[in-house]
Amino acid sequence: IHDGVTNAGAIIANGGRIMMTAKDAAGILDHVINMSGLAQARSVSDGPVKGDGEIFLLGEDHRGKINVSGQLDASSSGSENAGTIIVKGFDLVVTDNAAFNVSSAYGDGGFVETSGLRGLLLGNLSINTA
Repeated sequence: IHDGVTNAGAIIANGGRIMMTAKDAAGILDHVINMSGLAQARSVSDGPVKGDGEIFLLGEDHRGKINVSGQLDASSSGSENAGTIIVKGFDLVVTDNAAFNVSSAYGDGGFVETSGLRGLLLGNLSINTA
């Protein structure tokens, strides 16, 4: 089996949390999580949903594989502080011009954490925390 959890389209949860995990599938699959699309959880302070956006891509620490080639966006276009992006797994591959955005137009920039025992960066990764 090639991928466990795949997003090639768009997941949008502004003011909320996007969490993709596939811990139980690690070791059976080529990629536990494959993110080639858009995950957007921007911070918002008005409307029915308010809060800082959060995006989590979590594989298992000792065998989870994560492939990111898409866009992770927990930014803020207003006065709110930007949100959080956390990508953790055993094997972490970031390719094909992936972009992590935790910038804020008028508030504080957000937080990005990537970690894994083995990591590989191919192509151009853009991280915006301004």
